[in-house]
Amino acid sequence: AIGTLVHRILQVIAQQGLGAWTPDSVADRAPAIRAQLTGLGVPREELDAAVARTQAVINETLRSERGRWVLARHDEAVSEWELSGVFGGNIYARKLDRSFVFEGVRWIVDYKTGGNHDEYRPQLEQYAELVSRIDRRPIKLGLYFPLTGAWHEWEPTGARPAESGPRQSSA
Repeated sequence: AIGTLVHRILQVIAQQGLGAWTPDSVADRAPAIRAQLTGLGVPREELDAAVARTQAVINETLRSERGRWVLARHDEAVSEWELSGVFGGNIYARKLDRSFVFEGVRWIVDYKTGGNHDEYRPQLEQYAELVSRIDRRPIKLGLYFPLTGAWHEWEPTGARPAESGPRQSSA
């Protein structure tokens, strides 16, 4: 439930712009966060902790240079981008957390609240394959872990490699 809500809030931040969101505004939204977590099925006895964790994730993202870069206004930016395609005779529908163009490179970024970055590699590689069918630019993939600020990036194996882009270190 926390991961679902964090995704929703990050989408809203990207749409509204970073200027509309501060730690104070996140604190002011506690009642709305509580209501949404309740709607997502969080038990009453776990609500206080879930609200606090959700606020911590959002605030960490807002404080993080990487988080702010991902959510900033970029060319052709889109959040929760729905795509579908056929792989091996099977039809797949996917929703990309965030994508944008930065310095001529199409970035595909996925947010994760836990887990190891290697387990998500196939998922992002598939996203790159889908996007490469409709966008001829080089592609780079990024995994962003909002709670810790961890970032992993790479060029997809099945799509055109990126020749330019920001110099980023893997955390």
